[in-house]
Amino acid sequence: MLDCGLIDEGKLDCFNVPFFNPSLDDVQFLVDKEGSLTTEFIDTIAVVIGGQNGHWMSPESRIKGYRCFSEPILSHHFGEEMMDKLYDKATLILVEDFKHGKQATKIINIAVVLKLKEL
Repeated sequence: MLDCGLIDEGKLDCFNVPFFNPSLDDVQFLVDKEGSLTTEFIDTIAVVIGGQNGHWMSPESRIKGYRCFSEPILSHHFGEEMMDKLYDKATLILVEDFKHGKQATKIINIAVVLKLKEL
């Protein structure tokens, strides 16, 4: 997008979206550190997106899913006018990935049940 002149290099350089994928130990540490809750249950759940399970099977449907949560952040920083071009380009990239057999993505979620400590 930068090479095509669709976004300003300065805007790209200052774009920062901190992202943290905690481990089970990280989550447990934070619960213990906070102190008012106990962990009743904690485990990981693997979810496969795409592939044979039927969820988000096409590149277009997967990009629509990504767009629903990323567009508000991106459009605020880079501007509304380039959003369609950005997601069209992302779709083309994903189409190429699908041609090379990269259809499934494994996502790991952490499920936690917390209980308020009794005083």
